[in-house]
Amino acid sequence: MRIACALLALAMATAAGARDPGVTKLKKPGRGFQMRTARFSVPTGEREICQAVRLPITKPVDVDRITVRMPKGLTLASHHFAMFLADATAPDLPLDGPKDNVGCVGAGGSLVSPILAFVQRVGGDVITFPKGVGVTLSPNHVLLFNSHWVNASDAPVDVDVAVNFRKARRGSVKKHAKSFQLGTLGIDVPAGERGSVTAEWPVPFPMSLVWASSHSHKHTESVDVDAIVGGTPAPLVRTTSYAEPDFSYFTPPDLRLVPGDTIRWTCRYRNATDKAVTFGVTAEDEMCFAVGFFVTDEDGPIPPLPPSSLCFGGELGLVCPAN
Repeated sequence: MRIACALLALAMATAAGARDPGVTKLKKPGRGFQMRTARFSVPTGEREICQAVRLPITKPVDVDRITVRMPKGLTLASHHFAMFLADATAPDLPLDGPKDNVGCVGAGGSLVSPILAFVQRVGGDVITFPKGVGVTLSPNHVLLFNSHWVNASDAPVDVDVAVNFRKARRGSVKKHAKSFQLGTLGIDVPAGERGSVTAEWPVPFPMSLVWASSHSHKHTESVDVDAIVGGTPAPLVRTTSYAEPDFSYFTPPDLRLVPGDTIRWTCRYRNATDKAVTFGVTAEDEMCFAVGFFVTDEDGPIPPLPPSSLCFGGELGLVCPAN
């Protein structure tokens, strides 16, 4: 009976069009601040936007928890929400509202800016850094809010995203985390078949992992992320639902990596469509990323990368999309 009622509700919602969820509800933090995207319309199908938002701070702030909330419904879901860091003085920042832009590519003059946080779970998520660890936000930065939505109804829907940044207590953050995005372009699953892709990233300098997760799309059956430490695999994350990716926390220096170690990730897919599935930016395409945070032995800027490294980013992160 419950299943029948749920199917009836879904059919009615689809036929009538998605209901406007209203402004996303999220109580402001007692310590820290809240930021939001402007409300924007998602037509039937998909829309992905980028919006630059200036930080409401006048001096650097250590943050130890990030909370993201997004609307959801029977016919409406966030495919992902990402926050990137950009220079506040950079040209061509979309400060006047959301602009159609996949992955905020090119915003602020960078191909892809270093990531601050990535959330794929429907409705939002919370990232709480281990004791003594946090990230620093500066008035010299703007945040690039990248929001990707899928609307299965027959009517446009207005949405927004709310983010809370909890300010760490004075002096509590001893290690400042940097982010990593490790990807591969080598995805090719023939129509009607299963397939997989594996990639590895050689650790370029000593680091300790803080948080690890994965990102892929709807054809995913599973994702495994491992650290190869001294030649021995150490499982980090196993995801079996692309929309609810697993994640793991580590307290530095519990999982320390040095040059010679690697991070390896494998994505397994089932392609039930009538055409090949390859790397791409729509919800119908696929991706295979290991994402997370790390700290360095010396609490400061990211050390210089080897000349052959296929990574870029900035002082707070590594973007390595083509392993």
